[in-house]
Amino acid sequence: MATAKKNQNTTTNTDPIADAEQALADARNVLTIRQSDAEQAREDLAEMKDRIGWGDDSVTAEDMVRATFNVERADGLIKAGQRAVQAAERELSKALATEDPFLAEWLAEAIRANQWGYGLYGLPVTVGKPTEDVPTPSVWLYQDAPAEPVKGGVRRMADGRVSGTVSLVIATPGGEHVPDTSAIVNAVRNLAERSAGGSVSAHPGKHQLGTLISLGFRAVVPGLPVLPVKMFKVDSAHGALLRAISDASPKVYKQLRQIGPKDLVPSVTGKVEDAREAEPSIDGQVITRTFEGTLTLRDAGRGLVERIAQEFIGSEAFDAGRVLGAEITGYQVRDLEGHYGKYGTESTVKVRIVTRHRIAR
Repeated sequence: MATAKKNQNTTTNTDPIADAEQALADARNVLTIRQSDAEQAREDLAEMKDRIGWGDDSVTAEDMVRATFNVERADGLIKAGQRAVQAAERELSKALATEDPFLAEWLAEAIRANQWGYGLYGLPVTVGKPTEDVPTPSVWLYQDAPAEPVKGGVRRMADGRVSGTVSLVIATPGGEHVPDTSAIVNAVRNLAERSAGGSVSAHPGKHQLGTLISLGFRAVVPGLPVLPVKMFKVDSAHGALLRAISDASPKVYKQLRQIGPKDLVPSVTGKVEDAREAEPSIDGQVITRTFEGTLTLRDAGRGLVERIAQEFIGSEAFDAGRVLGAEITGYQVRDLEGHYGKYGTESTVKVRIVTRHRIAR
């Protein structure tokens, strides 16, 4: 007697972004293999031509036809592989925009916190693309593409700023267009420029549900800096503090060159003696770091160091993220008294710095 199989309903939780990233990695691997195969096919064909040129009559016409075909076949497969990579890149971009629209989420939080200021008081604010049956009036924010890190500075690396476009839709009863969106645009511009250190372009227009404002953010810090998990240098946070202390010190004229006038430079100089990171804490896409390190400073008073350490909180520490805390855990000072021809004081300052940033995908 036949036995019926028992159907079991199982559900699996998948990460669309991780799936898209894996698909892109697979497509790139296939393309790499095909490029290698194409290079080998070209080398084989060139070798046969060389053999014929040296008088090797063992190379047949069939051999040449087959070698030529292999080159054409490999080149065709490369083009197909390139199209597959491009398609996978588009799918990853779509997944990032849909599953992790952090620019839209950042703007939504700002609107919810100050609906009067945005001229949207009393309207529900939702992150997502609206459909025809959405309740009205309501506000919807979404991204068609993910935000991209901005590269700049001497190192040409991500510094926590991003650029991207957010679509803001105001759904109204009957799809009436809102003719005056100046309050919204001005509030978004204030957010981008004053709170996020960047800029924004705004393009209002009609939408089938009411009004659409396309907001192009440029070089903004959306709540937290968006940085890679891997740091450029582990002493980034302490290096940023050192620079802040030096910049805040009095300026003096010093002879820095053998000839020419003196330069106006900070009176405090120093270096990062050591820095190390404790185990970071990761919560979703947000990472919190703790750094312990030592600064050696010339002619820096303790009052200056402690004041700048407090003012350092809330600033950006290169690729370490935003500073949550800066604590002086040790301070020693000694007089140089002409030691090695130097005068003044030398301070050894131990500092614990805590930072946080959003992880860039």
